[in-house]
Amino acid sequence: MSSAKLFDRLSMDLLKILENSQNYDVIIKIGGEYPDSTSSYMFSKKKNKNEEISYNCFHENDCCKMEEFYVHSLLLSARSPYFRAALSNEWAKKDEKGIIVLKKPNISPKVFKVILKYIYTDDYYKKVYPFKKILPKSLKKDIYGYFLSQGYNPKSVILPPRISPIDSIIITNKHASLIECWIQKKSDDNFGNNGNNNSNNANISNRNNSLINYTKRLEFNWSLLYRASRDGYSSSDFHLKCDNRGACVVVIKIRGHDQIIGGFNPIGWYTSRYEYYSTSDSFIFSINLNNSHHQNALNQENIKLCRVKDASRAIYQDPTRGPTFGYPDLSISDNCNENSRSNFEPKFHYLRNDINPIPGFYVDDYEIFQVFK
Repeated sequence: MSSAKLFDRLSMDLLKILENSQNYDVIIKIGGEYPDSTSSYMFSKKKNKNEEISYNCFHENDCCKMEEFYVHSLLLSARSPYFRAALSNEWAKKDEKGIIVLKKPNISPKVFKVILKYIYTDDYYKKVYPFKKILPKSLKKDIYGYFLSQGYNPKSVILPPRISPIDSIIITNKHASLIECWIQKKSDDNFGNNGNNNSNNANISNRNNSLINYTKRLEFNWSLLYRASRDGYSSSDFHLKCDNRGACVVVIKIRGHDQIIGGFNPIGWYTSRYEYYSTSDSFIFSINLNNSHHQNALNQENIKLCRVKDASRAIYQDPTRGPTFGYPDLSISDNCNENSRSNFEPKFHYLRNDINPIPGFYVDDYEIFQVFK
């Protein structure tokens, strides 16, 4: 276990001690009076450079209700210079059971809950205090609410985390997100039965454009197994990096074309000799960049999805070739950057009528991603 995780776990354990109130040896009675000008010393005046909490974030009426807190002298003394002094033999008074009793009638119980929580866990000091000057007021209130109540529902608009770009020089996150929709078969209706039904093209286009605009966040992990320009263009280089790695996505940049082609293999690649593998979940695709040189530009006319027609011949395993789908629907040749024997003709075991075949081409580069949730 890393030190960071260990400290977080210890912090949560200390919070449980506070919430359970077991083995306490201090009772602190908070509230019951209005605060005067000097009573908020413990919360508004700096004792050292690390301790300062804004007292004025709550209304004065919060102090009218008295509340008792059952706490632990050892933790308070170790974490707070104020309590180290307050719990010393000179200040502290014990009841008949030997419990130390402190009274602070002019302090807000709500504020004191925040203080105790941050003293026990250090969360407020570590995660909030350093940024107090730049935090919006609404977010500060939400943070206080969180420290006051486990079930607090924040009202601030929480922005989503930054999205890390996919490790690719061929596609962007938007392309990858669209491919994920195809993997999960979210978009078959939008693509009009693989392009073979032209009776409702306008509606299909509108629905598919909505899908393209929607797909922005990746749901799968995309682990780059192989890049031809980095690892070598030979079939042996491909099989060395990609065999026995499970479901994969292939993306290919064709030389001399503003076009990306590729496919999804849910079975994986193996060095079997000239053998078809069966699956109904594979597909191949074409994304035409439409001479825009802008990889992130997607629209209905530029995207073609080809689902498998003959599932028994969906994937072809060939140790002398690169990735091959339904040979020869999509097939990458050995040393594909030096010859034009690679092939893209989705009319044999994959079928789409409105796609332009490329019967022989050179490959600029191609990448294989292992995809998993």
